[in-house]
Amino acid sequence: MSTATELLNQILRITGSKQITVSTERGSQKFDVAADGVIGYAPVHKLQLLRLLEEGCRQHGSVVVRQFIPDSEELVTLPDGKVISMPWKAIYGVFLAKGEYHGLTAEDVERASNTDARTNQKLPPEKLTIYRDFNDLTPGIPATNWLWTDNKR
Repeated sequence: MSTATELLNQILRITGSKQITVSTERGSQKFDVAADGVIGYAPVHKLQLLRLLEEGCRQHGSVVVRQFIPDSEELVTLPDGKVISMPWKAIYGVFLAKGEYHGLTAEDVERASNTDARTNQKLPPEKLTIYRDFNDLTPGIPATNWLWTDNKR
């Protein structure tokens, strides 16, 4: 099994719908993944994702996985006064290089997500968001709503 396939299988163990963003030297691309594991909206999207993961592993790159935690919606008021329901999100990060992938810690993902890239100044954290260690995804044990229950409020 290729490293890219191994990584994708690890990502797909995260329950619920999710968004995978892969960044390589050529730019970034997002892929929506349905709760049932279907990647994108056309059969070619899975192949595109695997190719980008392979490219990132060969050269260098990163992966950010935003899990939309099932059954975690809260009402949020938008700046225009409209009230909508939004789910909590768990964010995972992965570094790709030299034919391998390395899961980031929750602290690393939080720091990267909440730091201005130009000024290195701390940014306010995104609401309804928790950060998770990618390496907590132990093989054989699916990531489930424990993400939600141990972090809510």
